[in-house]
Amino acid sequence: VRADEFCIIGPLLAAGLFSALLLTGCGSQTGSVEGSILARSPVAGFQPLGFSSTVDLQARSNGRLVKSERVSPRKGFHFTAPPGNYKVVVVGLRKCAKDVVVKSGQSLTSNIRCSPAGPLAG
Repeated sequence: VRADEFCIIGPLLAAGLFSALLLTGCGSQTGSVEGSILARSPVAGFQPLGFSSTVDLQARSNGRLVKSERVSPRKGFHFTAPPGNYKVVVVGLRKCAKDVVVKSGQSLTSNIRCSPAGPLAG
Protein backbone atom coordinates (compact mmCIF):
# COMPACT_ATOMS: atom_id res chain seq x y z
CA VAL A 1 0.00 0.00 0.00
CA ARG A 2 1.43 3.35 -1.02
CA ALA A 3 1.37 6.30 1.39
CA ASP A 4 -1.24 8.15 -0.64
CA GLU A 5 -3.51 5.07 -0.64
CA PHE A 6 -3.15 4.70 3.14
CA CYS A 7 -4.54 8.23 3.59
CA ILE A 8 -7.76 6.97 2.01
CA ILE A 9 -7.83 3.37 3.31
CA GLY A 10 -6.79 4.15 6.92
CA PRO A 11 -9.81 6.32 7.80
CA LEU A 12 -12.15 3.88 6.05
CA LEU A 13 -10.76 0.98 8.10
CA ALA A 14 -11.10 3.02 11.30
CA ALA A 15 -14.70 3.93 10.45
CA GLY A 16 -15.50 0.28 9.70
CA LEU A 17 -14.04 -0.84 13.02
CA PHE A 18 -16.00 1.81 14.91
CA SER A 19 -19.22 0.77 13.16
CA ALA A 20 -18.59 -2.90 13.96
CA LEU A 21 -18.06 -2.09 17.65
CA LEU A 22 -21.20 0.03 17.74
CA LEU A 23 -23.34 -2.65 16.06
CA THR A 24 -22.12 -5.42 18.36
CA GLY A 25 -23.19 -3.56 21.48
CA CYS A 26 -19.77 -2.79 22.94
CA GLY A 27 -20.87 0.83 23.33
CA SER A 28 -24.32 -0.03 24.67
CA GLN A 29 -25.54 2.08 27.57
CA THR A 30 -28.63 -0.02 28.28
CA GLY A 31 -29.61 -3.56 29.07
CA SER A 32 -32.93 -5.32 29.26
CA VAL A 33 -35.03 -7.49 31.51
CA GLU A 34 -37.90 -9.65 30.36
CA GLY A 35 -39.97 -12.47 31.73
CA SER A 36 -43.35 -13.96 32.45
CA ILE A 37 -45.77 -13.35 35.28
CA LEU A 38 -46.61 -16.66 36.91
CA ALA A 39 -49.48 -17.12 39.36
CA ARG A 40 -49.87 -20.04 41.75
CA SER A 41 -52.75 -22.32 40.92
CA PRO A 42 -53.91 -24.69 43.69
CA VAL A 43 -54.29 -27.45 41.09
CA ALA A 44 -51.56 -26.90 38.48
CA GLY A 45 -48.70 -25.09 40.30
CA PHE A 46 -47.38 -21.87 38.72
CA GLN A 47 -49.07 -20.89 35.44
CA PRO A 48 -48.90 -17.73 33.25
CA LEU A 49 -51.19 -14.99 34.58
CA GLY A 50 -54.58 -15.31 32.88
CA PHE A 51 -55.58 -11.64 32.90
CA SER A 52 -54.12 -8.30 31.77
CA SER A 53 -51.91 -6.49 34.22
CA THR A 54 -49.68 -3.47 34.54
CA VAL A 55 -46.01 -4.10 35.27
CA ASP A 56 -43.78 -1.34 36.66
CA LEU A 57 -40.01 -1.09 36.63
CA GLN A 58 -38.95 0.83 39.73
CA ALA A 59 -35.55 2.00 40.95
CA ARG A 60 -34.72 -0.23 43.91
CA SER A 61 -32.92 2.56 45.79
CA ASN A 62 -35.87 4.97 46.04
CA GLY A 63 -38.91 3.25 44.48
CA ARG A 64 -39.07 5.81 41.65
CA LEU A 65 -41.07 4.64 38.64
CA VAL A 66 -38.73 4.16 35.66
CA LYS A 67 -41.09 2.52 33.15
CA SER A 68 -44.51 0.93 33.06
CA GLU A 69 -46.23 -1.34 30.55
CA ARG A 70 -49.53 -3.13 30.11
CA VAL A 71 -49.14 -6.90 29.71
CA SER A 72 -51.78 -9.02 27.95
CA PRO A 73 -52.99 -12.31 29.46
CA ARG A 74 -50.35 -15.07 29.34
CA LYS A 75 -47.80 -12.70 27.78
CA GLY A 76 -44.50 -11.47 29.17
CA PHE A 77 -43.01 -8.10 30.02
CA HIS A 78 -39.93 -6.48 28.48
CA PHE A 79 -38.06 -3.40 29.68
CA THR A 80 -34.95 -1.69 28.34
CA ALA A 81 -33.18 0.43 30.93
CA PRO A 82 -29.81 1.85 31.96
CA PRO A 83 -27.66 -0.46 34.10
CA GLY A 84 -28.76 -0.57 37.72
CA ASN A 85 -30.77 -2.26 40.46
CA TYR A 86 -34.51 -2.39 39.91
CA LYS A 87 -37.70 -3.95 41.19
CA VAL A 88 -40.22 -5.35 38.70
CA VAL A 89 -43.69 -5.00 40.25
CA VAL A 90 -47.04 -6.35 39.05
CA VAL A 91 -49.41 -3.56 40.05
CA GLY A 92 -52.41 -4.52 42.16
CA LEU A 93 -51.22 -7.99 43.20
CA ARG A 94 -49.82 -8.93 46.60
CA LYS A 95 -46.38 -10.49 46.81
CA CYS A 96 -45.84 -10.06 43.10
CA ALA A 97 -42.47 -8.37 42.60
CA LYS A 98 -38.88 -9.30 41.94
CA ASP A 99 -35.53 -7.53 42.35
CA VAL A 100 -33.37 -7.55 39.21
CA VAL A 101 -29.99 -6.17 38.14
CA VAL A 102 -29.79 -4.74 34.62
CA LYS A 103 -26.30 -4.82 33.09
CA SER A 104 -25.08 -2.83 30.11
CA GLY A 105 -25.48 -4.68 26.82
CA GLN A 106 -27.04 -7.75 28.45
CA SER A 107 -30.51 -9.24 28.40
CA LEU A 108 -31.84 -10.84 31.59
CA THR A 109 -34.79 -13.24 31.76
CA SER A 110 -36.45 -13.16 35.15
CA ASN A 111 -39.92 -14.60 35.76
CA ILE A 112 -42.09 -13.24 38.57
CA ARG A 113 -43.87 -15.79 40.74
CA CYS A 114 -46.95 -14.33 42.40
CA SER A 115 -48.15 -16.07 45.49
CA PRO A 116 -50.93 -15.68 46.39
CA ALA A 117 -52.19 -14.24 43.13
CA GLY A 118 -55.25 -12.50 44.58
CA PRO A 119 -55.75 -8.79 43.97
CA LEU A 120 -55.20 -6.23 46.69
CA ALA A 121 -58.28 -5.32 48.70
CA GLY A 122 -59.45 -1.85 48.35
